[in-house]
Amino acid sequence: MASPTNARRMIFLAWALAAVAALLAILDFALPDGAKVFGGQPVMDVLLLISAALVGYLGWDAWRDIR
Repeated sequence: MASPTNARRMIFLAWALAAVAALLAILDFALPDGAKVFGGQPVMDVLLLISAALVGYLGWDAWRDIR
């Protein structure tokens, strides 16, 4: 069983990775066509933003559970 400290670290890591994914998706919307991160596919951007929001919510819910 993981200790609360390890659980907190996993939550922070999940939040950090979700934030990076969301940032890349937002940059893909904002950058000009030649410099797009995901090739300018808006479906991929929207799915990444939704998944980042879900990971953020699940991390918040897990954080409440371990407090």
